[in-house]
Amino acid sequence: MARFEEAQQVKHKHSARLLQQPGICGVDVQTDAVGDAVICVHLDSNEAAVLKAVPQQLEGIPVKRLHTGPFQKQS
Repeated sequence: MARFEEAQQVKHKHSARLLQQPGICGVDVQTDAVGDAVICVHLDSNEAAVLKAVPQQLEGIPVKRLHTGPFQKQS
């Protein structure tokens, strides 16, 4: 079971690299249905190459893929 604080540290360590990959538009930490922390990778594409580039876990923390489309800055 991943603790939220640990997942935040792992996300912080890997998010810059992940965000440089095409199709990835965001990275955050959420909890799953049973309360375990997961790293969520937000995607603006469902292309196979993009999905394949997202790891299933980072340092033992599960990674969840979410197709959210591109983020837009709110004013």
